[in-house]
Amino acid sequence: MRRTQNEIYRLCQKAARGAGVPPGLEVEAARATAWLSARGFPALHMLASDLSRVRGGQDCCFPNDSSNSWLDAGGKSGALVAPLLVDMILISCIENAGPLQVSNLSSPLYLVPAAACYTCNGWCFNFSLRSVGGAMFNITVAPGSGVSIRTPTNSKL
Repeated sequence: MRRTQNEIYRLCQKAARGAGVPPGLEVEAARATAWLSARGFPALHMLASDLSRVRGGQDCCFPNDSSNSWLDAGGKSGALVAPLLVDMILISCIENAGPLQVSNLSSPLYLVPAAACYTCNGWCFNFSLRSVGGAMFNITVAPGSGVSIRTPTNSKL
């Protein structure tokens, strides 16, 4: 049985609320899950896995530690923090602070829909991510050329 994007959106929004996701972020997570699902990604599975580990508001923010060049996501869900990370990238570009590097982000595919909404303004995103095991992932979201995902062999996003 196939579900419509609206059904996926509502189902994910209710699941996120039930898991204790802060108001507003459940909408972002549901919208991104529907977007990824429409493009054939296993977003429902990723979101369900991530929501099973949600501990509340602390899963939606990062410690202020500027001593490390890599921002350690600590296994936080990409569904919950992708909009924040994209905003941090935009701010760092405006302030010439250099690239934002993120490690240990669960479900990094959620960065794609968060970044895609800015491509109509000409923004291009190139994400370098490091998984828990140290493997590197590269995701590029660019106007006109779409999305390019490069992962190490035998690894999953």
